[in-house]
Amino acid sequence: MPLTNTTTGADILEAVLKCFNCYELDLSKLVSITTDGAPAMVGKNKGFVALLEKHMSAAGYQNKIIKLHCIIHQEALCAKNAEIKEVMQVVVKIVNYILSQGLNHRDFRSLMEELNAEHPDVKYFCDVRWLSRGATLQRFYDLLEEIDMFLAMKDQHYPHLNPLWLILISHLQFFQMFFRSLNISNMFFGLFIYPMW
Repeated sequence: MPLTNTTTGADILEAVLKCFNCYELDLSKLVSITTDGAPAMVGKNKGFVALLEKHMSAAGYQNKIIKLHCIIHQEALCAKNAEIKEVMQVVVKIVNYILSQGLNHRDFRSLMEELNAEHPDVKYFCDVRWLSRGATLQRFYDLLEEIDMFLAMKDQHYPHLNPLWLILISHLQFFQMFFRSLNISNMFFGLFIYPMW
């Protein structure tokens, strides 16, 4: 149900109740609510959740609603962190340097073969497909020593490749792989973490 003009807790409650009526859903079967933590949603007295609990109590429903904070919203906020953006920008810049020029790409693949590297190549990052971030970071992280060697051979210097940056990429890679595995495990149940990064 689209909300027009204002999005107060009362407006949201009205839209949700209309939706329940429209689809003939039984409000007594409601178990949990997931919100983004906005005051209109979780305000103590006038937030949607508080108003819904009052409405259910007045209607005689005894079930207690479990309140959850949306992991997707937390992930989206995390992705807006300047340090994370900076790490991804450097990774994408280096990956693009390797892959977008034919000679560089051939030289890189030859080096990977010569070094008997864990992977033969890096992976492109596609911002539209947010799970590719995890795959790109994982591959970059796995080949970090080889990439550093290749960049030195090509006389390419990236001041970002310092100990602090390496810690940041390590953490970012870990969290991306966590979200990726969470998404893959949820696919079994037909659930997905929607593209937020």
